[in-house]
Amino acid sequence: MPTLRPEKSSGTTLIELIVAMAMLSLLTALLFGAFEMGTRVFRDTTVRQTSENQLRSIKLLLERDANHTNFWYCNKNALPRSVGGKNRDALAMSTLDDWEAPANFDSLTLRPVWNRYIVWYADQSSPTGTLYRQLVEPPLPSPPDPPGFITPYGALGANINEEPALNEDVIYTRSMSEDVIDFTVNLRFENGTIETILQLRAEGIQRPGTQDRTEENLQVRFTFQPKNTWPRI
Repeated sequence: MPTLRPEKSSGTTLIELIVAMAMLSLLTALLFGAFEMGTRVFRDTTVRQTSENQLRSIKLLLERDANHTNFWYCNKNALPRSVGGKNRDALAMSTLDDWEAPANFDSLTLRPVWNRYIVWYADQSSPTGTLYRQLVEPPLPSPPDPPGFITPYGALGANINEEPALNEDVIYTRSMSEDVIDFTVNLRFENGTIETILQLRAEGIQRPGTQDRTEENLQVRFTFQPKNTWPRI
């Protein structure tokens, strides 16, 4: 009689199943790792972009305010402040309620008859503070003497509060950033320019297995030259 040979099984052996599961687990882990890394990079990039957008917005407004003001008024209305070794300065810049109104300019000299201030200051919260921009209308002397004169933003230090709503004669307040580490104002008398140094903290997502978060500090330096300074420096 012919010998019958056992048929080969077409099923999957236990070893093959274990190997397949191990490969699947490894692939899944790699995919989740890549996804987590991509998510972390995306969130950190988003946080940085938010800080960079804040810096651009601050620069545009600071540049507009500083270019229109008078350097000598800034000299009278700059206030150095600090907390924890970081500067949280304040600066009041003279401005007008309406730059298109002829009545806001002296008929002989055509120079602005200042009637408002724009105040920039960072509060003294720690570790980061809030940078505020306020439009302030202080009382005007009656009659103005000399023409174009407004009282310096009376005792600027006494009218800079950690709660901006407590400041007097404020028409408008805007919070520019809540992540301010340092806001430094320097007045350069040699060339009549206003220099500001601004440092923001960009905080990302929490690191796996820790309570720490990724952190990046962004620092920029802006220099502006007031266009309405008279006499010229």
